[in-house]
Parts: sequence; C-alpha cells; structure tokens
Amino acid sequence: MMSTGNYLWTNKRIGLGAVLAIVAGAGLLSAWLMPRGPITTTQALASMVVGLLIGGVAGLILGSRWSLVVAPLGFLAVYEAARLNVGGPMIDGIHLDSLYGVIAFVVGRFMHGLFFLAPMMVGALVGVALAARLGKPGASALGIIGWSLTGVAAVALIGLAVATARPATTAPILGADGAALPGSIAELTEISIGGHPQTLMIRGRSVEKPVLLYLAGGPGGTDIGAMRMDAGLEQHFVVVVWGAARRGQILCSARSGGDADARTDGGGHHRGHQLPARPL
Repeated sequence: MMSTGNYLWTNKRIGLGAVLAIVAGAGLLSAWLMPRGPITTTQALASMVVGLLIGGVAGLILGSRWSLVVAPLGFLAVYEAARLNVGGPMIDGIHLDSLYGVIAFVVGRFMHGLFFLAPMMVGALVGVALAARLGKPGASALGIIGWSLTGVAAVALIGLAVATARPATTAPILGADGAALPGSIAELTEISIGGHPQTLMIRGRSVEKPVLLYLAGGPGGTDIGAMRMDAGLEQHFVVVVWGAARRGQILCSARSGGDADARTDGGGHHRGHQLPARPL
C-alpha cells in the first residue's frame, strides 16, 4: 500500500492540494497575527523564516518551478480574503479608481511581499532543486543560471535580514575634523509612559543647550525622519523628537479614565518633566 508520503511525492494533484492547504493555513494564521503585515523587527524576521520554509516545502512537494507562482498566489488570495474586515489606513478596502488608492494598495502590501513572499519564492527554488536531487519524477535541476539567480536572491535576503535585525541608530553630529563633536548628543532611545514604550530621538551640538521637545501632529505617524532633513534646530537646542506611533494609544487611554497626570497632555507635559531630569 502506498504511503501518504509517496502519494505527495508521485501524485501531482495530491501534491498540489497539499501545497494549497499549507499556504492557505499560513495565510489565515498571518492574517490573524499580522493583519497589517510585519511591523516589528521580530515579525519581519519571523516572516522571512516562515516564508522560506513554506516555499521550500512547496517546491519539494511540487518539484516544479510553478511552485514559485502557486505558493505566493495561494497565500495572497487567502491572506487578503481573511483580512477584508480589518480597518485602518492602507488595508481597509481596495480602491483602484484613484492615484491614492493605487499607492495605498501597493504600499499597504509591499512589506509583506518583501519579508514573506520573496523568501517564499527563494525557498521554492531550493525546494525544486532538492526534489530533483532526491529523484522526484518530473523535477528538473536548476542549472547554472538558476543556481546563480538563487544565490544572488539568497544573498539579498541575508542582507535584508541583517539590516532589519540591526538596532536603529541616528548619525553622530560631526565636527570640522569629521569626528564626533565633543559635548554633542545624537541618540535614539526608548522610555516608558503609562506602560507604553515611547521612542525619542535626541540631537544637539551641545548638551548645555536648552531642550526643545518636538511633538508631531500624530497619532499614528512619526516625524523622526523628517526632522533629520533640517539640522538647523540642532545648532541652538537639544532637539528631542517624540515618535508618535503609540501616542494616540496613550491619549485615548488617558481620556477613557487612565492616569491623566502621567499620560495625557499629559503625555507631553509628563515627558517635558522627564527630560531635564535625564542625564544627557
């Protein structure tokens, strides 16, 4: 009697069904855990590993380059269907009747494609090559060109993983000699307000300058990158930029009966009292 493994190995229809079941399960789980895509370092790295493994399994079972198409498209179809009811910018509906709608559609899905689908396709190539090496009927080896492209893609993914895992930094303030200016400060740091981690970028040519706390319009965004475009304020102040990604969560908590003294305007008032006490 033929075992389940042999059926997957020799019967193309059963193999295809198994691959679709695997990617559908991955799509459902991903939509539940990360409906907005990978937004943290851990989620991004985990997505890369899982995508690589699923692609490898798909390529091994199918033994065909069609796995590069079947696996990603199957995952996308289930993932998009599973998160239809999730609200929020870039994901709460597809509207291709305007330029903004097209941009939102692309941007809202780019990160998942980069951190999940790209590794899945690389894994599928490796899986196909492994299937051919193990003697799967109908599986074809990659050849020199195929292995070269796979190697380049793998190196790119390794570079992406290293860059993603590297802690965020801000460039030092340099003096006339090109070295870090003595007495200056340039750092990204994190403190907690009301139990919520908050990111600060602190920059100034001298720690003796007065502190200028910058609050972006938020909530939901951050002006940390924008403030790096104009370094003029750094000449006269120690500029502290409060990343706004979680500020809305803090303000809503305060307005709903939370610790308003520590969190509401509140958030900025409390932050302002913390800064002078923090050694620069």
